[in-house]
Amino acid sequence: YMSELIDDLNNPDIMRGMVFTAYSEMLRILNRQPAFNPRAGFEVAVIDPSVFTLRRYALKQTIWTFTNTSAGYRRVSLDSLGYFAEFVDLISGREFKSSQI
Repeated sequence: YMSELIDDLNNPDIMRGMVFTAYSEMLRILNRQPAFNPRAGFEVAVIDPSVFTLRRYALKQTIWTFTNTSAGYRRVSLDSLGYFAEFVDLISGREFKSSQI
C-alpha cells in the first residue's frame, strides 16, 4: 500500500499527486518567509466578522492571512486599518492594492 501511495503522490496527473504537489510548493514558499517563523509576532485583526484575519510580522515583513468563514463571497479592505501599501500574493506573485483584497 505504501508504494502505491508514494506513486500516487508523485503522479501529477491524478488528484492525489496534484494536491500533494500544490501543498508542497505552498509549504516551500511559506517556509522561506520570516513572518511565518514560530517566534514571529502576530495579531488578530477585526475587519469583517465573517473573515478571520491574522497579521504576522518579523523583521521588515508583514504577512496578512484571510480566511472566509461565511458561505458566500467576501471582499475586505485593509484601508480601514491604515494600510494603504501595495501587496504581493506569496503564492501567485500577483501585486495589488489593499482595497483590492
